[in-house]
Amino acid sequence: MPDSRSDVPIVIVANPHSGNGRAPAILTEAVDTLALFGHVVTICEDTLEQMQHELARHVPGSSAVVAIGGDGLIHRVTQHLAGTDTPLGIIPAGSGNDIARALRLRRNPSQALKEICNALTWPEFTQEIDLLKVRGADFDAWVVAVVSLGLDAKVNYRAVNKTAGWGRWRYVTALIGELAEMQADTYTISLDGGAPHEMTGIVAAVANLGYFGSGMQIAPMAHAKGQVPCSGVTAFSSRLGF
Repeated sequence: MPDSRSDVPIVIVANPHSGNGRAPAILTEAVDTLALFGHVVTICEDTLEQMQHELARHVPGSSAVVAIGGDGLIHRVTQHLAGTDTPLGIIPAGSGNDIARALRLRRNPSQALKEICNALTWPEFTQEIDLLKVRGADFDAWVVAVVSLGLDAKVNYRAVNKTAGWGRWRYVTALIGELAEMQADTYTISLDGGAPHEMTGIVAAVANLGYFGSGMQIAPMAHAKGQVPCSGVTAFSSRLGF
C-alpha cells in the first residue's frame, strides 16, 4: 500500500463498450483500488468526440493514466501522453489486446490492476517503450503497435464496423469477407525521413510491436525497445504469403 496519497489526479479512462460490456464493472474496481493512491478522475464516454474532449481536458497534469479497453483506446490515450513522463497503465478489455500481448502484460483485469498498483508504488516496475510517428498528407499521429495498409486496414474496418462476434474470430470472419476482393497494391513508405521505399503487396505494415489482428504475428522481429523509429517492415504479395 502506498505511504501517502497524492493530490495530483490519476485519470482512469474506459471504453464502455469494451470487454463485451464488462468495462464499467472493471472501472468500478479500478476506482476503488486506485483511490488509495489519491484523487481519481474517470472518463467513460459513449462517443469518440466526447472522449477526445475529456482526454484533452484531464490527461495533461495527471500523475498517471489507466486505460481500460483495447488497442483503439490505447492509441487515443497515447496521443496525449507521447513525449511526457506520465505513465500509462493498461487493463486489457478489448477484442484484440495486441499491445498488451506484445508487452506481456497481464490479461486478467484484477491481475493487471495489481501490476499497476505495484508500478505506482515502485516506479522501477514501469517500462519505457519506443513509439512510431506517422505523418500523412493531412494528419500525423503516434502509434504504439502497427501501421498497416491494404487488406489489413479493410479487414480491421469490417471487423469493427460490420462484423459480429468477439476476439480473434471477429477478425477471421472479417478477413474471409475481404478475400474475394483482395488484390495487390503499390505502396510508397518513407522511414525516418529517409528515401522512399516502394513495395507491392496485399498488405504493407510498419511495426513497432509484433502483433495485430488479435494475435496474428506480422513482424516477429519488431520490438518496442529497439531504439529505432521502425522495427519491422513487411509486405505480403499473395494470399499464400498472407
